[in-house]
Amino acid sequence: MCIISKEVKSVSKTQILVAVDSKKERQLVVYSNKIDNFIPGNAMILPVPNPSSVKFHNLYTYTDIFNDCNKMVYKKTDGFKGIRDGKITITNSRSRTLDVIDVGSYKVSLANSLDDLKNIDKNLFNLGNGCEELLSRDYNNPNFGFIICSLDVRNKKYHPFGYSHQILNDELFIPTKHYHEDGSYFPKKSYTKGFTPTKYAFYESAFNDVSNNNSFNVDELNSAFEISQFEDKINNEEWDHEIFLYNATKFTNNKIKSDYIWNKKNAIEMERIDFDFGVLVNFEKYNINGNFENIDLKSSIVGIENVNVEKKEEKKEEKKEEKKDEKKEEKEEHEEKKAEEEEEQNTRKSSCICM
Repeated sequence: MCIISKEVKSVSKTQILVAVDSKKERQLVVYSNKIDNFIPGNAMILPVPNPSSVKFHNLYTYTDIFNDCNKMVYKKTDGFKGIRDGKITITNSRSRTLDVIDVGSYKVSLANSLDDLKNIDKNLFNLGNGCEELLSRDYNNPNFGFIICSLDVRNKKYHPFGYSHQILNDELFIPTKHYHEDGSYFPKKSYTKGFTPTKYAFYESAFNDVSNNNSFNVDELNSAFEISQFEDKINNEEWDHEIFLYNATKFTNNKIKSDYIWNKKNAIEMERIDFDFGVLVNFEKYNINGNFENIDLKSSIVGIENVNVEKKEEKKEEKKEEKKDEKKEEKEEHEEKKAEEEEEQNTRKSSCICM
């Protein structure tokens, strides 16, 4: 699942690794999926918090990272089965147009805000009205930007690519919301025939009138019935995900449970990714298949409480040191003033003796 600007035949086999750095200040996202696309200019869009802090990680030399992730877990019913940044090339740097860089299988642009999306290279990316409305509605937040990835016109399993950014509000953000222009999020004709949120409310009201045995118009009923058919899909979608959490645990906005157990080993070749992985203390895998709520997932950072306590202690110590420095300065000023007064008194005494 992901946000795709136009229609596609299918999206499947999404794999995501989310990791926390040693300072618990940045998160890494490694992303891969399979997309059967037939529209030129189609794009995959990944919302990202703190876009100004984004760094891309090209995994063209580490395409089997998810195989290594799977070596670190075993299914609860199976029993124990123990066991760098790439080159980034600027391909477009025209004035007022977002740069396009090569990251793994993708040509990628980074928009720092909703307004910045207007500056995409329209020769490469085609964002439909429906996609733009979705982004404007669900990510109208100054903390969010967007990674835009060009899709090839074919059925393709995409090379894993990675990016990291500063963590927002002590929670890991996992881009899993789904949309593509085929009626799975909004009716396709809604953007070609003026189907606006206002009209949605109007048709919803018409449908409620029908439910309450009130009078109704046939056209209104048809539109309301159309809404009833896709309304569930606004909040639910078919998932086909493998999600791996490195030093993170569970989802804070979903009760999905894991059927896997970490075997206490670390098979990830961390030296091949330019990211400051912390010492591994927890690793989880979630295999999410079926109909679930259509949202971006969020996860808790393992040990963040201790880090916050340490930060509070550090701030306390800093305040203590500041107070000590202030007292020291006050003492020095007092001693200087006292010395000046004594010197002035001595000068007066000397003057009196001379007279």
